[in-house]
Amino acid sequence: MASAAPAESDIPDSVMEEVWRYVKKPLISVGGKGATNKHGNSLRQLLNDHTAVKVKVNTKSFGTLENAYESLRDLAIESGASQDIELIQMREKDRIIMFGLPGTLENVKDGSFPPQEEEDDDGEDDVM
Repeated sequence: MASAAPAESDIPDSVMEEVWRYVKKPLISVGGKGATNKHGNSLRQLLNDHTAVKVKVNTKSFGTLENAYESLRDLAIESGASQDIELIQMREKDRIIMFGLPGTLENVKDGSFPPQEEEDDDGEDDVM
């Protein structure tokens, strides 16, 4: 399977693709030695700052992306993150997991995440 969202997800693939593209690139990379407490703490901090975070994983130390997700989630929780961190999506071929704050999937369903970019009348960026 190329991409996976949580099994109970009833979010259309096109919407999940929009979410995937909104979160530009992995902000955490976990190498062959596996995840550490620093990875968990970074994930917690980045989720608080960004709502959704991609993590690139070398699956050699975990076996599967599912195992990597569980390990990283547990480390983030140990660092003070909510126990309800969400799995937004996994992409096996890219070895990337997207985590979200609690409620992110619900926000995707109701259209409030990702936020829609507002367009200016003149089509140019405003400079402040």
